[in-house]
Amino acid sequence: MNTRSTDPRLDPKLDLNLLRLLVALFETGSVTEAGRRLALSQPAASNALARLRSQLDDELFVRSPSGLRPTALATRLAPAVAEQLRSLADTLRAPADFEPASSTMILRLSLSDLGELTFLPRLIAHLRQAAPGIRVHNHAVPASETHRALQDQTIDLAIGILPIMLKGLRSRRLFTEPYAALTGPFFPYDSLTAPIFAKSPLVIASPSATQHNDIQGMLKRHGLSNNVVLHAKHYGGIADVVFATDYVAIVPSNYARSCVARMPLTRWPLPVDSPSYEVRMVWHSALDHDPAQGWIRDAVSSLFSA
Repeated sequence: MNTRSTDPRLDPKLDLNLLRLLVALFETGSVTEAGRRLALSQPAASNALARLRSQLDDELFVRSPSGLRPTALATRLAPAVAEQLRSLADTLRAPADFEPASSTMILRLSLSDLGELTFLPRLIAHLRQAAPGIRVHNHAVPASETHRALQDQTIDLAIGILPIMLKGLRSRRLFTEPYAALTGPFFPYDSLTAPIFAKSPLVIASPSATQHNDIQGMLKRHGLSNNVVLHAKHYGGIADVVFATDYVAIVPSNYARSCVARMPLTRWPLPVDSPSYEVRMVWHSALDHDPAQGWIRDAVSSLFSA
């Protein structure tokens, strides 16, 4: 006698990848975007959706002017499936115990170019001593996409100037940092007063993975926007620029400190009112109880918290 259930929703052979597609479609509203998230071509994602519709005996998503709209069944299933998939991934990934000295895990970070300069030297030196087998990959996700990358578990931990996070994410403040001025040996003054600053050629940066737009607002308030002679995309080359010119760079204080330690440069406090910014590390709640990730977060806090 055949006892197999005829209800397709109870089919024990339901492909786990189809459930991942259900969640991706629910969160993106697009077959193309869902396929991209799961590394599927658009035809493969469409085919998988057809299989899922057949197995669940429901349209699941219908077209609308704003994209795919979930049916009542998809609306009910997708959030619960997403939570269960995160829980399963957490259970499968997290070992019962974590031994840093013998770990060979891959730590997937998101740091901007400034974050690499600020955090990587001390973090890698610490890992080299305490956990030499850990490998680090920096994915440098733009700040506006950080929440999605954490939610998708493309990255484990983001550190930097990050926007307001979504439900399900955790964050911890590391420090609040002001800006400073940086000059080289061709700077013709032995001080940096407000009048000298007001007539100096300025260098600023606006990296894509973080948010430093407050500096442009500060310069506008002080009528100094036209003093900017170099608007760099990244911070990496700014030290070399001021070393070779009489320019004044406006940079985060920790970056200025590290530059002065490596090159014959001078770090000055900014002689005008200037903003500061908060640096945080952010992770997904699915990693709250992962012992390896907890050890990494504690290490980052110990190394960088003010």
